[in-house]
Amino acid sequence: MNSFQLNSPSVAVIGGGISGLAAAHRLTELEPSWSVTLLESAQRLGGVIGTDREDGFLIERAADNFLQGATAPWAVALCERIGFKNQLIPTNEDLRGAKIYWKGKLHSVPAGFQLMAPSQLVPLLTTSLLSPLGKLRLICEPLIREADVAEERSLASFAKRRLGREAYERLVEPLVAGIYTADPEQLSVDAALPQMVQLVREHGSLYRGMRKRRERQSKSTERGARYSLFVAPRDGMSSLVDALTGQLRTTEIRYETQVEKLRCEDESWNLQTQDDRSKFDAVIVSTPNYVTADLLRDELPKLARELQAVEYASSAVVCLAFEKRQISRPLGAFGCVIPSAAGRPILAISCASAKFPDRAPAGMELFRVFLGGALRPEMVDLSDAALIATATSELSELLGIQSAPHLTRVVRWPRAMPQYTVGHLARLERIRTQLPASGRLQLAGNSFSGVGIPQCVREGEAAAERIVAALKPR
Repeated sequence: MNSFQLNSPSVAVIGGGISGLAAAHRLTELEPSWSVTLLESAQRLGGVIGTDREDGFLIERAADNFLQGATAPWAVALCERIGFKNQLIPTNEDLRGAKIYWKGKLHSVPAGFQLMAPSQLVPLLTTSLLSPLGKLRLICEPLIREADVAEERSLASFAKRRLGREAYERLVEPLVAGIYTADPEQLSVDAALPQMVQLVREHGSLYRGMRKRRERQSKSTERGARYSLFVAPRDGMSSLVDALTGQLRTTEIRYETQVEKLRCEDESWNLQTQDDRSKFDAVIVSTPNYVTADLLRDELPKLARELQAVEYASSAVVCLAFEKRQISRPLGAFGCVIPSAAGRPILAISCASAKFPDRAPAGMELFRVFLGGALRPEMVDLSDAALIATATSELSELLGIQSAPHLTRVVRWPRAMPQYTVGHLARLERIRTQLPASGRLQLAGNSFSGVGIPQCVREGEAAAERIVAALKPR
């Protein structure tokens, strides 16, 4: 007789990032009598999510918001279930939008252009970002016939075919590739932006698909509408981690516990840590793929090889604060992105104090400058002083800032962003087939179906639900 038929099942969740937290919480929601243990190698939970406070500034170490709405409901739904939804605040209505740097100027993203899909013609014809030929090629997008393609395609090839090279380089590449800090020539559009591929498949055109969507929801393409979908906790992202942790009252949380190996015996799983061994009926692993691969290398070598093959990019975030009166050319938006073709050393700039209230003291502006990624990996290896100098120089040139920063902070994220390269969907299928048929081992995290917080929540909760289905007597 199996252990779960005699006692409450025991489940281990390895990794205390947002995916692991969501998994642990969902387990306790569905089966409150089960024994759940969350093992985290660091001294704190949350993974890359972290909020610091200094001199009246609220500084996010990684993500500073997340999507809500029908296309990404999972994080807000979780907040609602834990009584945290009333802590979520929307972005500042007055400054919604983004800029794109090109040839020494900051240009507004054309109204109605979302990621890589246009929904309005007039803004495309009047934008200062594109040349007359670039505009003409872009508005011909509905005329481009899409051939039936079974294989995955890169973002670059898909966007160039549909929108033209100029729109790709100046609009699509900086807006989309920056989300994944990826090389767009390698990024799988089918894995990273399946909704865009689906628009073309259903309507024959990105433009026609977006128009249909606009008819169904007339406000979806108003200026800044995409940014109205973003929310953040009033007191910073760490407050969400704290609220979620507070719900795990029956969960044993082991901090500073490094799991070294996983072995399966009679459908149960033995976890080898640096101190001891523990036995569980099931395990959810929510660590980066290269860590998960090390855990499973002896037990499931084929699965480990597939996980190890997923590449990761590194990045750095430089936080800088300036007095508003020292900024001669205010950004007038939430941030700006930099096309790789512009040849500058930074990826993007986010103005944290413009997006949400109480991120900076009165009279101050707080910026976050992003560097590194798949196309500029050497930037992450620079010293803190060099990174600060680079970010300060870029901000000073773009925004006309003459003074030294009031505050500086450097955060590095080595191998933190999985790369959804062409072939990603096929690899996911191979990973699924290599998981044990018992269903007692599940994987979760940002390397499977999306890198955003809502997608990570969905991954963690789905893994928990599969574990419950596998362990409950039939």
